[in-house]
Amino acid sequence: MQTHATRLRGLVVAAAVTATYLVVGAYVNLPLREALKRAVGGHVPYWLDHIAFMLLAYLVVATLLAWKLVGLGQTYLRRPTDLRAWPIGAAAGVLIVPFIGAALAAGGALKLMFEPNFLLMIGNVFSNFYEEYIFRGTLLAILMKYLGNKPVAITISALVFCQGHLHFPLPLLLVVFLSALLWGAMVLRYQSVWPAWLSHCVMDFISDSIFQGV
Repeated sequence: MQTHATRLRGLVVAAAVTATYLVVGAYVNLPLREALKRAVGGHVPYWLDHIAFMLLAYLVVATLLAWKLVGLGQTYLRRPTDLRAWPIGAAAGVLIVPFIGAALAAGGALKLMFEPNFLLMIGNVFSNFYEEYIFRGTLLAILMKYLGNKPVAITISALVFCQGHLHFPLPLLLVVFLSALLWGAMVLRYQSVWPAWLSHCVMDFISDSIFQGV
């Protein structure tokens, strides 16, 4: 049974880690991203930015925190515990797409098209993994260890994930938050980020191909 001091320490660590992620997202990641792009000549294709620069500071900080606080072996990079996680993840990605369309329609920004961008898909394969690893691999693992409360840990990780999407209109931001809750629950259910990553990729592949300006 946890003592009061242990619970308090867990709350302090969880709060400090959450604040660190928010500070990196607000003040470190984007300046470093832009500085690195300038260092290689300024113009970097969108897909290459997704692979090489988009989340670099986050990746470094998240990996160091996870290594120190939980161990990298606890960041849900293992195979899922149930093979059904793969089709469930893919189906969840498909099911999120209509909600994206509804959110865009609510904001008067729904423009349908069919323009698959395969280079962007490749970029998303990488950037979606980075996001799942950062927010639902390392952060969620740390919150679970130090808070021990699944709903709270999932909610905090989802809110921190939303920080990078604050430029979205409110209806679409709500879909991002609900998707993050689903992916967090999926990671804890299957003890793996990979089904959530697959869901994230399927969602992006479809929505980027049929909704203009997402």
